[in-house]
Amino acid sequence: MIALFMTGIPVASILGAPISGIILDHVHWLGLSSWRWLLMLEGFPAVAGGIIAYLLLPSRPSQAKFLNEEEKKWITEELEREDRRKHETQPISAMQPLINRRVWYLACIGFAHGFGTYTFSLWLPQLMKSVLSRSSNSVVKFLVVIPNLVGLAGMILVFRHSDRALER
Repeated sequence: MIALFMTGIPVASILGAPISGIILDHVHWLGLSSWRWLLMLEGFPAVAGGIIAYLLLPSRPSQAKFLNEEEKKWITEELEREDRRKHETQPISAMQPLINRRVWYLACIGFAHGFGTYTFSLWLPQLMKSVLSRSSNSVVKFLVVIPNLVGLAGMILVFRHSDRALER
């Protein structure tokens, strides 16, 4: 399920890259440059979504209208049990995680993943633009879709194989 959720990353690029190119090439309204319109037009849905989530999502299980009373009670009891368990355990010093090999191992994995993901997503359009210097932003952004399609197909193949072979 996590892998299926993660396919949203290349899908966002597949859908968003061409839109970004079109905005960069064709949107020069009200005397503002296209990159400013790109930031405003692509940022607006995220800001609107955050406001809507704040207004519509409940803060506590007891406020959730989509849960029945039994579900509300169960979730509340689980949260209280989890909170009690946190207070029963011994406190962890700031140094303990820093000397734990597993923490460093996971930190290195997280760094490598983030570095690769952000390098690819942020610099691939610029790299392609430098190679295709005579092409418009729209053409470059449509070409950026190709590696994302390949990545999406690879993700689907790998997570389906992982589910079939029970490789975790």
